[in-house]
Amino acid sequence: MDAFDISAGKRAFGPGRKCLFGVTILIIEDSRSASDALQLYGSALGARMRRAQSLAAAERHLATYRPNVVIVDMGMPDGSGLNFLQHIARIALPVPGLVAISGSDPDEWVDAAK
Repeated sequence: MDAFDISAGKRAFGPGRKCLFGVTILIIEDSRSASDALQLYGSALGARMRRAQSLAAAERHLATYRPNVVIVDMGMPDGSGLNFLQHIARIALPVPGLVAISGSDPDEWVDAAK
């Protein structure tokens, strides 16, 4: 591939690339617009996307499915996303990727989420 061939680069790294093919992502987010954006982006990259709009719904989902990645909003209406992450770790679910997100100040939750 020629280093200056822009079209080849677009094919290799553009939106048609399904780099998350075979990956299942569970989004735990109460904001419909935020979860829609994450779902569209993940789907475009080839991931199977699941959504839970509450921690209770996420708990039911995890009783049946084993996603590869769980994205959790820290401020859920029915509880703390941080406590939910700790719960997942405590019961040793085989989830390779845990991601914490929030619209609030990161200084309030980042260290605890790590």
